[in-house]
This record gives sequence, structure tokens and C-alpha cells, in this order.
Amino acid sequence: MAENSKKSGFDHLVIVAQSLAEGVAYVQEHLGVVIPKGGVHEYMGTHNHVMQLGADCYLEVIAINPSARGPVHPRWFDMDSPLLRDRISRGPVLLTWIVNVPTHDMLEKLDSELWGSPLAMSRDSYEWSFSLREDGALPAGGCIPTPIWWKSNPPVLAMPSVGCSICSIVLRHPKPKWLAAKLTLLSALNVYNLEIDIQESTVPGFTAVIETPSGIRELKAF
Repeated sequence: MAENSKKSGFDHLVIVAQSLAEGVAYVQEHLGVVIPKGGVHEYMGTHNHVMQLGADCYLEVIAINPSARGPVHPRWFDMDSPLLRDRISRGPVLLTWIVNVPTHDMLEKLDSELWGSPLAMSRDSYEWSFSLREDGALPAGGCIPTPIWWKSNPPVLAMPSVGCSICSIVLRHPKPKWLAAKLTLLSALNVYNLEIDIQESTVPGFTAVIETPSGIRELKAF
């Protein structure tokens, strides 16, 4: 086992859009690149575009798949909530970030009221478990990352690179000590592939700082 695989790591950023076309346009406007096509998630009724943000992390644009039958359970990332649907009707949003944890046992021991319970999922040759609340809501509205555990090799290894890499994430929250304590439960304050900065702010949110072929750009949430 590689040394990095023994620690939690930054897995990916999530941009939610009303349609994939809108999400692709958003990434091109803010990062100056075209994010390649990804795949479909039949269990969730969603589909995506993805690209590397480094050798072991990536960016995902996700939207409800209009060709898919709606699931009988809430979609991930709170995508069924009227509030989020209203937000993305005005344009795509950087919604949250995902941290990969080194063991499935860590997922099972997390606070279920905050993160929910592990849900086993698969697509093509990929297998993973993803913490999901019964109502589909995000922990702390997306400022706290959602944990994932990869049973298989992660898909980032097969994703295209368009010359972008993530530099850091700046988290803003009215209770920075509380936020830091929750991140510590995921070992997410010292993930092996990302710099994390926590700042006190009256309004929660976060900024992803990304190096692109045309220079440093920022994606901002909330």
C-alpha cells in the first residue's frame, strides 16, 4: 500500500448545473478550458463531465439526467431540494468538495446525523461507498466535505487532463473551530494532496484556487 493511501486525500470538487451544457460553459468561462464528457449514474439519475485537477483528484460537473428515470430516493448533493434547483436555475454553482478516506471503517464510524450512512455504489468497473443522508442534504450545506471510500481504483486515473491543477481550498465559516473539529474527524485538515485554509466569516462558503493554462483562477461557492 502506498504511503498516501494510508491518509485521507482530497478527491474532487463538485459543480452542480441545471444541464451539462450550462456546466461545461461555466467551467470554460471561469477556468478557460473545456471539461470532457464523463458518464452516467443510473442509480442517482444523474450524469457528468470530469477532468483531472492533478494526478489523484478531479473536477466534476454534474446535472440531473433528463433521459433517466427519477430515483425513488433522494439524489446525492441535495439535487432534489427546491432551494438548490432555484439556485442553479440562475447558473451553475460550485457546491461542495469530496474527501477520500483510507478505510470503509472510517465511513461507518462517522456521525450519521451530519454525514448519513455509507451507501455502496458501482459504475462500470468502479466500486465505492459514499456517505449520504436520508434526505440527501449536504453536511453544513457543502462547506464540510462528503467522505468517499474507493473499493476499486478511483476513476481519476483514467480521466483526461486539460492542464489544470488545484492549489488550495479556502474555507469560510462563522464557527471556524467547530468546522476544524469536523474536518479533523475525516482527517481532512491535513489531506495529503491539498492545502486547506480556514477563515472566520459571517457567511459560510469556500473558494477553490486552481492553476490553469492561462494562470491562477478561483471558483467560489455560496
